[in-house]
Amino acid sequence: MKTTALRLAKQFAVDGHQAQIAGLLHDCARCFPITKQKAILQTYPDVIDAEEQLIPELWHAPISALIAQTEFNIHAPDILAAIRYHSTGRAQMSELEKVIFIADYIEPYRAFEIPDTIKRSMSHSLTELTLAVLEAKLDFLKKQRQRIHSRGIEAVEYLKHMVQTDRTADTNG
Repeated sequence: MKTTALRLAKQFAVDGHQAQIAGLLHDCARCFPITKQKAILQTYPDVIDAEEQLIPELWHAPISALIAQTEFNIHAPDILAAIRYHSTGRAQMSELEKVIFIADYIEPYRAFEIPDTIKRSMSHSLTELTLAVLEAKLDFLKKQRQRIHSRGIEAVEYLKHMVQTDRTADTNG
């Protein structure tokens, strides 16, 4: 994932060093058994919100951000946010957050085929690509009848507004 994050960072003029750090640490808690994740969350209850408590598949992201901070001494807010929100996205993501969110989805070791809509969006703006990835993720979750965090839905609405605003500005020149 580090390589994918760095490639995207270069493509979209985002800090490559920060992208590599976030890319390396974004899933550092993913391999923890659910019992260990639950124990960590009992020790640090403020790490997740009430909605996330109901979606154990998301726990690794905030725990990974916590570990990045406590075990790896990472204190850069943008890196921590990129790790924290790489699974759900959120409204007002920074450019680094977008890079890590996308890289996590398109990394070559994924077991699924990347949708054509995303492949076509690779040459568009970072915001448009983020929106395409987020929509694909939410569509997959809906088809699987999995719970969707409202933060992802809010992010889609925010990104749609941003893309529309950018297109209107381009048209009005």
